[in-house]
Amino acid sequence: MGNDLAAACIFCASLLLTSDVPTFFGFSGELTGAYGTLQRRITVDDNPEAQKSDVTGKFPLVGFGWSRPAPKGLGAGTPASEVRVRIGWATSHDEATEVEGTPGRLIATGTGRFENLAVAVRGAISGGSAEGFLVQHRHKVTDLVMAGTPFDYEGPRYLIAERRDGAVGWRQRFENAEIAGRFQYTVLQGKLNTAGGALLSRGGIPGGGVEAAVVTGNWRLSAGGEWLSGHVARQDQYYPDFVVQSGDDPASLAGASLRAAGSSGRFRTDVGLVWERANLPWVSYAVLGEEQRRFESGYRLVSEARSWGANLEVRYRLAAGVSMKLLARATSTTEAVTFTDALGSRPSATPDVVSTHDWQYAFGIGLDFSLGGTPVPNPVP
Repeated sequence: MGNDLAAACIFCASLLLTSDVPTFFGFSGELTGAYGTLQRRITVDDNPEAQKSDVTGKFPLVGFGWSRPAPKGLGAGTPASEVRVRIGWATSHDEATEVEGTPGRLIATGTGRFENLAVAVRGAISGGSAEGFLVQHRHKVTDLVMAGTPFDYEGPRYLIAERRDGAVGWRQRFENAEIAGRFQYTVLQGKLNTAGGALLSRGGIPGGGVEAAVVTGNWRLSAGGEWLSGHVARQDQYYPDFVVQSGDDPASLAGASLRAAGSSGRFRTDVGLVWERANLPWVSYAVLGEEQRRFESGYRLVSEARSWGANLEVRYRLAAGVSMKLLARATSTTEAVTFTDALGSRPSATPDVVSTHDWQYAFGIGLDFSLGGTPVPNPVP
């Protein structure tokens, strides 16, 4: 669901898992304001507040596009032809804290920005459409790190987390149904620089995705999934000698989604369930104190995260060419981070990292509107 552009989630796949259908055909736009946050923590001695971190963004989301419907009764609401751009650029704030008495206690806080965007292009060919997508989720931040107390400045740290997807595919339409497949290439980046170490990991991994949708009465039901796997290049160096090391590390992403959208009178409701998995050879987002200490002592960080979540979008038609929408997103994530010695002489360690609260969340409010001429609403919910 498209509201992941307005969520504090970098390695989410849900925007490509199942396609959004436009509220209006022809020229149309959207304006949305949203708030999203993501938290991580380590429980120590049964204390869930021992180490925690979070990232929060305040998103303006702007979209503009043009679309043309498929022939009546053919497909499941996606346009036969379409060009659409959506941008979610936002300021962010992050912080990491540890309870007093933690050995080597670190406290960090900083400001940064989200650079999220999505471009979709479709062209009708016979009974189907060729389509292409470009989607970017990117967060960068500079933190001030304090040792022991909020007044003992230790130095800065620089974090970048990025996922950039490019995809091309084909969508075949049938009576009140459609199926789609795509080839996908995703560029991933993780960067973590501190006074005691520097990591830059970047590379592309190939994969693909499938999607199916059907319309029955006032309901649109859809499902989709994706799988990507490969290796990314790494350069890292550590205190005290900062000798540059390099290599290739495995990375993989997977996701699946189920959605149901229905309409009644002026209301349209869209509910989605999402499962996602991300195995990445870094942590460069909401970094915890224990992770930074291990990193600066020469350990590489490998993250394995599993997420279950739900998306909700409710639209209300205010006038012939204007709809108001409310959106919400909630996700529960469990993560295991493995610390592996860069020199291979020390044993690995694996503390569990889970969300600070049971749910990570985002919510927002916005407008969808038709531009120019007589509004042409999409009859498919």
